[in-house]
Amino acid sequence: MCPRTKEQNDALREKRKLQIIRAAADMLLERGLAIEIRDVALKAGLGYGTVYHYYKNKHELLDDLLWHAFGAAQEAVEAELSPGMNRSSATKDKLERYCIRLLRLWLQDPSVFFLYKSVAENGISIPGGGRMPHQLAERFDAELYQPLAEAIHHLRQHNPAKDADHEAHYVLGALIGCAGLHIHRHQMEMDVEGTVNLLLAAFQQKEGA
Repeated sequence: MCPRTKEQNDALREKRKLQIIRAAADMLLERGLAIEIRDVALKAGLGYGTVYHYYKNKHELLDDLLWHAFGAAQEAVEAELSPGMNRSSATKDKLERYCIRLLRLWLQDPSVFFLYKSVAENGISIPGGGRMPHQLAERFDAELYQPLAEAIHHLRQHNPAKDADHEAHYVLGALIGCAGLHIHRHQMEMDVEGTVNLLLAAFQQKEGA
């Protein structure tokens, strides 16, 4: 058998890290921060030594998990909430597509759901590092939360920005609640589009009034 190329080794490394991160997120959602590297290894179906090769402790793992989740969430924002189309009909479609994409992302990658759930609960305690890293909290607000609030502000043009901010909290909170019920009950399927349509119905009704 031919030895793997550097590109193949890099791809395997990223695959293993993602496997570990998603297993750790599952464990964090189940048990909170009372987990150890051995727990994550068991959940991921990997040997303890394999996981330890990538992460020497859960502090390193949690830090990598949060930044991975931020990057995945950032891609969703850039794909669906990019500026330039502020007409109400276009903004409404963008908001719906974004919520659907975000909910599906949470169901696919529990680390992203863990990030949003942690922020909604006013931050997360990092082992050995206090609260959620300041830089990550600031970037979450500027790059993930504010684009949603701005989209709602454009949709509800006659409402002040502070109301859009309140409604963005409502939308995220409702999505987190729906996703949490599904994730913790381990259901096989979820009507993502139907769920989002119900949550955004209030905005559509007011816009058409």
